[in-house]
Amino acid sequence: MTRFIILFSLVLISYSSFGQLVFLAEQEEVFKKSTEQWLVQELTKNHPSHFADRSYSDKTTLFAPPTDNEPVLGIAVKYGYEEALIFQNLYFPDHKVERYIQLHSICDLYFPLIEKKLSLAGLPKEFKFLPLLMSGMNPAHTDNRDRAGLFGMDYLSARYQQLRMDSVVDERRGGDFAIDAAIKELKSIHQSFNGNAELTLKAWYVSRAYAKRISSDQAKEWQSIDDDADFFVQFFVYSNKLFKQTYNRVNNQLHHYFDILGNYESINFTQPVYFEGLSTLTGADIVAMKKLNPIFIGDRIEANYKKVSFILDNRYTGKFKALEDSIYKWTPKPKVIPTETMVIEENVYHVVRKGESLGVIARKHKTTIAQIKKWNKLRSDKIRAGQRLKIVKTTRKRVPKAEEPETKEEQNIDPTAVPDAVLLDNANKPDTTKVTPPPKPKPVAPKQDEIVNYKVKNGDTLWAIAKKHKVSPEDIMKWNKCGEKIRPGQVLKIHTK
Repeated sequence: MTRFIILFSLVLISYSSFGQLVFLAEQEEVFKKSTEQWLVQELTKNHPSHFADRSYSDKTTLFAPPTDNEPVLGIAVKYGYEEALIFQNLYFPDHKVERYIQLHSICDLYFPLIEKKLSLAGLPKEFKFLPLLMSGMNPAHTDNRDRAGLFGMDYLSARYQQLRMDSVVDERRGGDFAIDAAIKELKSIHQSFNGNAELTLKAWYVSRAYAKRISSDQAKEWQSIDDDADFFVQFFVYSNKLFKQTYNRVNNQLHHYFDILGNYESINFTQPVYFEGLSTLTGADIVAMKKLNPIFIGDRIEANYKKVSFILDNRYTGKFKALEDSIYKWTPKPKVIPTETMVIEENVYHVVRKGESLGVIARKHKTTIAQIKKWNKLRSDKIRAGQRLKIVKTTRKRVPKAEEPETKEEQNIDPTAVPDAVLLDNANKPDTTKVTPPPKPKPVAPKQDEIVNYKVKNGDTLWAIAKKHKVSPEDIMKWNKCGEKIRPGQVLKIHTK
């Protein structure tokens, strides 16, 4: 097994560019998180034999890499045997079948719904594999390019389709209406490229701007992006072929999902509810509740939100019904803000009047003769009328504690975090570069409202900048009198409390 892993690594390095390596790392993370989502975990726990290797004794031939040369959506086969092995390892790490069967089982749940919606939109049913590759059929999916939900929609596309994204909800992570919005956007892209499936896939994965560039006669300028996008299309074709080859040989798990859902109940809140209050009074775990209800990303749940039912474990529904009024009335305690004592020194000047002595002046300013002499570098007690003496006034005040600066390790930039693709479309990925903070200044009195000038970096999106500064995209647009599209180098004024 060790020899196989080493050999596979060599093959992967030999046949993959930097962009492809980034793609493979990201896809591995997508599939890993997909198989960890609660529905898959519940199904695996309840029916372990279905996912066990021993249940597939003929797996060597049953799950062999597809080799037919039939095009998919008019896309000719673009991968060789070496690439097929790489793709195969994403579905079957270490030649084990569990991950593939887990992914297959979640597809059993979503494929019928997505196929129906694609058909109604006049799109080929093969596009049902797009959410599998983008999110692993995981509605709670998010990535470092600020894409989210089953279809991995980026912020600008979601805004264009009028989905709501704020500190309370992210509608890209919703159910039917989120799928409808994604398919509507996909149809728009498909039509803009005259039904060309390959350009549609590349536009979805990278950006429309990128797909328009490569559809023209312009020379290729971003080789790593081209490799990355080509690899994505190859993996899409491969996935279609793999599932076609194995789909009818794996037991459909759809009916088992109904058994799982019987352990949960849908609740409609008539008033806003805080996750913390629901957890405190019923004992339900907050992390588990958010996994069950990925659309709610904040600390509270809105009442009757778009008729979206809140899913709660049956173990806690009885307590909820018994304590419903108390749960509605529950509000979080004010957060305790750490404070520190700030010493403020202020220089004032006293002009000596006729007849005044250092003792008189010291008593007047509640200090000592020695201090006055020290502040003014006096060698004796003699002073004269009209002389200007410095007096240091000291006051103490409790203020919010200043944050500690980031460590050097936290400031390091991962070279794989921001691929060249972000240069083509700001909608694809927020910049993850961290700026080294200046040395910690002496504490100053806090201001009620500060304005920060933020310079837009390559890959920034309005959504990402808003989240970073804990404001809304609408606020940023209002303060700067701008639209949703921003450009690198643009300076945005951001009001912070």
